[in-house]
Amino acid sequence: MRKIAPFVLLLSALCAAPVLKAQPAQAAAPIPAQILAAKKVFISNGTGECGAFFCSAPDQPYKEFYSAIKKSGRYELVTTPADADVVFEIATPSVPGPSPDVRLLILDPKTRLPLWTLDEYVKVAARQATARKNFSKAVSTLVQDVQKLTTAAPVTTDTPNK
Repeated sequence: MRKIAPFVLLLSALCAAPVLKAQPAQAAAPIPAQILAAKKVFISNGTGECGAFFCSAPDQPYKEFYSAIKKSGRYELVTTPADADVVFEIATPSVPGPSPDVRLLILDPKTRLPLWTLDEYVKVAARQATARKNFSKAVSTLVQDVQKLTTAAPVTTDTPNK
């Protein structure tokens, strides 16, 4: 009986141990080809409130984003959505809180369906000058996010032959 006890103990431990399986690598989700191929962009001033504490004018997010995209030279800025490959809609969602977020929706110009969304949090500040600087930094970060997104290598949905 004594020789069976260690065997039973070992068998119990093996059964109780979690079964380790190799997890399949998560495939990268593709970025819509329309975003990667876009050359012409219409920039839309979206909804939201940019309070006086954070912005010197209600249209400040639009003006800053427009200027930064133009300066980047990556896109031809067009004056109507019909002439654009994609629409960039810059907005400050009206959500109660100590500081706003800045949101960029990348939309299909024909359907107005969102293709991608980028959000940047505006760092809280006690002084108005710092709050405005933080807001401008969030808008600049959105421009950098667009550059990173559009320079990403396209992911194909085809599976390789084995």
